[in-house]
Amino acid sequence: MRRPFPLLFASLVSLASIASAATFTWTGAGGNDHYDNPANWSGGIVPTNDGTATVLFGDQGAGPVQLPLFGLLNLASIQFQTSASYAFSGLALVNVNNGLDASATSGVRFSSGIVVTLSGETQNVRVASGSVEIAGAVLGGASLTKTGSGNLVLSGLNLYSGGTQVNSGSLTFTSLASVPNAGRIASSTGAYVGITFNQSVQSGFLNQIDASAFRGSIGLDTAAGQSSPTLYNEQLDLTGFNNLAGLGSQTSAIVSGKILIDAGTDYRFSGGNGTLYVASELSSTHSGIDLRSDYGSPLTVVLRGSNSFNGQVNILHSVLVLDNIKSLYGTQRLNLNGPAYAGYTENFNVSASSFLSRINTIGSSQAIVGIDSANTAAPRTVSDAIDLSMGGTRTDSYYLGTSSRVTLTGDITPTTGDDLYLTAVKGGHLTVASTLGNKIPGVVIGQTNSFDPQGGTVELKGNNTYANGTQVLGGTLLAGSNNALGLGGVSVNDRATLSIAQPVLISNQLTLSSGSTLSGYGTLGAVGGTYIGSGVRLSPGSATHIGTLSFNNGLTLGPGSSLTFNLLSPTGSAGTGWDLINVIGSPLNLTATTSSPFTIDLVTLSANGTAGQLATFDPTQGYSWTFATSDKINGSSSDTFAINASGFLNNTAGGSFFVTQTNTGLAINFTPVPEPSTYVLMALGLGLVAIFEYRRRK
Repeated sequence: MRRPFPLLFASLVSLASIASAATFTWTGAGGNDHYDNPANWSGGIVPTNDGTATVLFGDQGAGPVQLPLFGLLNLASIQFQTSASYAFSGLALVNVNNGLDASATSGVRFSSGIVVTLSGETQNVRVASGSVEIAGAVLGGASLTKTGSGNLVLSGLNLYSGGTQVNSGSLTFTSLASVPNAGRIASSTGAYVGITFNQSVQSGFLNQIDASAFRGSIGLDTAAGQSSPTLYNEQLDLTGFNNLAGLGSQTSAIVSGKILIDAGTDYRFSGGNGTLYVASELSSTHSGIDLRSDYGSPLTVVLRGSNSFNGQVNILHSVLVLDNIKSLYGTQRLNLNGPAYAGYTENFNVSASSFLSRINTIGSSQAIVGIDSANTAAPRTVSDAIDLSMGGTRTDSYYLGTSSRVTLTGDITPTTGDDLYLTAVKGGHLTVASTLGNKIPGVVIGQTNSFDPQGGTVELKGNNTYANGTQVLGGTLLAGSNNALGLGGVSVNDRATLSIAQPVLISNQLTLSSGSTLSGYGTLGAVGGTYIGSGVRLSPGSATHIGTLSFNNGLTLGPGSSLTFNLLSPTGSAGTGWDLINVIGSPLNLTATTSSPFTIDLVTLSANGTAGQLATFDPTQGYSWTFATSDKINGSSSDTFAINASGFLNNTAGGSFFVTQTNTGLAINFTPVPEPSTYVLMALGLGLVAIFEYRRRK
């Protein structure tokens, strides 16, 4: 039996006039995190408690905020104008008259001891980006309207009675109690309403949805911090959901319960950019699968059930993986109706050529036919010959790729007259150990403005002799052998990366577009050297590991170019404690200018390789880190370097960074602020000098 809505808090709802509304800005400068400390507010005044105050939280003072014990806050609205995080705690009741607005935030959380009441008829909660979690109860007679592309998380005992409307972004209920029993749940097209609990899903969640007014996606998710996907094994009755976009996931989940749909309609999947493992038997006759996502936010659906539906399978802006020998019924074929991905694992138990024959429609040159591994943590090796032209019958180009980790060793034939198009999606890693020879004109890696902005890595490691060059349009190309990139030049587009494995030497001519990145552990040896131009980024090693990137035949750092300088151990050595550029037997030329400098972005790494604070950094000590070595350096000047220290997460205590030239290269230096005693000694020293000078002149 559902819980009744109590009327206890009706008397707390204020209809205060906002005629004298005022904005109070949190600064957190009062020496503690107490909300009721006047020194924590701009102007030294705690917000009024009469329903007219708008409280604003920005970058200054971000972090924990302690609300008054048993406090009753009556506010007009709460606003966040920051990308920083806030965590509110305490035992308090907060009444809002004009909603909550988070224009840009990485995370806001109201703890379980904070009760929020919604006054009036409708309260808007806008989360433009990031997430806002209300872990305590939400009460009141108003309806809650969610807007903004971010995520609102409701975790407490929610008894507001006016209904829930999700116009954009997402709303997540984390428990059965967090779904209000009064009022209905509706959503607009493109919106997402999800849950992270798997008990009483039908009665406690689906039955609370207004099926006729729900046009978004229903999400099945896994709670943050949970190591394995949540299993949803109850029956899901979606009959009557005529306008539903589909089932989706922002994280990952396994569905094994029966899914009921109206006769003659399709199984619809949409929403979120996570992974939904569908182990349910999809058996509705005359029904197909309609899998479609918003462009740039692809949902992955992995079919693991023994299915007997016999309709069409249509995929758009999404990823479909067949992971059971009976994922498809009979000789069913797949339609890639635009940019989309269809792949299969070893559990589908067919050859590559047999899977290619199951592809019916390829509606875009950015469609991807994929090979996947059933165990996403372990790579799969496939030795099949792969003829993308299907014996010459396919002449329109499309991509070969993966969404997991796969190594190809067999012969590969592109579509007739075309280059070979290779890519990886959803963080996948496609290794092509095959020899790419004369029948392949050139190779194209990744996609420009892909439907999957996450992309992945394509690694070429064969002894390749294709002659017409390599284009990196998106994602990452990893050169895994000296001849991996064939005989022609290599061009790397905006937002694409070329990475060189160790100990690989690449001699191809490079063309690096603005916005591209050159990374890795190997050596670049193009005749005439390597030029890093405006908007191009050097990044030795990888995003999570320190490394040395070497250059033969010279390196030129041009105006507007940049370096990502990862630092792991400030007392270590170059190449292991921090990134290093090594120019071997040739000059390092700097042509950057004062108006268009070479920018160094400092990034501190924690022990696990993620951005974090250094364990051994002491802001009272000086440091020098050599970031480039060369026997000859031309054009170096301190005013042509710019240092961005926003990624240096340790407290520098006011110290400063600057670049100097040494006998063997270039170094980034840190100078601490002198101790007060140092200034005293300096003053005494200057005084003594003045006395001696005075006596000498006497």
